[in-house]
Amino acid sequence: PAYCPPFVPMAPLFPERLEADGWRVERFLLDAEFIKHEKLRSLMAFDRLATYDLEAGEYVRLVRNGRNPESGMTYMSDTPMERRTNREFLSKVHGRVLIGGLGIGMIVLPAIRNLEVESVTVLEREPAVIQMVEPIIRANLGKAANRNLTIVQTDVETWEPPAGGRPFNVVYMDIW
Repeated sequence: PAYCPPFVPMAPLFPERLEADGWRVERFLLDAEFIKHEKLRSLMAFDRLATYDLEAGEYVRLVRNGRNPESGMTYMSDTPMERRTNREFLSKVHGRVLIGGLGIGMIVLPAIRNLEVESVTVLEREPAVIQMVEPIIRANLGKAANRNLTIVQTDVETWEPPAGGRPFNVVYMDIW
C-alpha cells in the first residue's frame, strides 16, 4: 500500500502472528477481489467513505480471541481508513502527548518520532496487548525516542495523572 508520512507500513515490523492471553496481532492481505466486494457493499449501504481509499496490500490488525461477543473483532489495523482517521491527530502533536489505547502502535511511532514531541505516554488496559506490541515499537525507535515513550498498563477510565506532574499538551483517546 502507498503509505504517506507520517505513517509507516506496520506489516514489515510484525511477525505473521502473535498471541497472548485472548488477543492476537496478525498480518493479513487485502486483495483486489475483496476490495471490489467491499466497495460494492459500502455503496449499497450508502457508506462509500468507509472503503473509497482501500488498497490491496499487507496490513496488521489487533484481534480479540475467545468465546465472548467481542471475539474475532478487529480493534485496530493499519488500513487506509485507520490512517485517514488518525492523520489529523498526528498533524497536531507537540510537547507532552497522552494517548489512550496502544493498539498496534500505528500512531505511537509517528507521534514519538515527531521532532515537536517531547514525550508520549500511552495508557493501555490489556497487558497482553502491551506484551505483544511494546517490544515491536521499541525495537523500531532510537534511544532518545525510547526514553521519551512511557506505556502504562491501566484503565483509561480510572487512571489519574501523577500528582504534581506537568500537564499534557495533546490528549488523544483512541479507545472504544
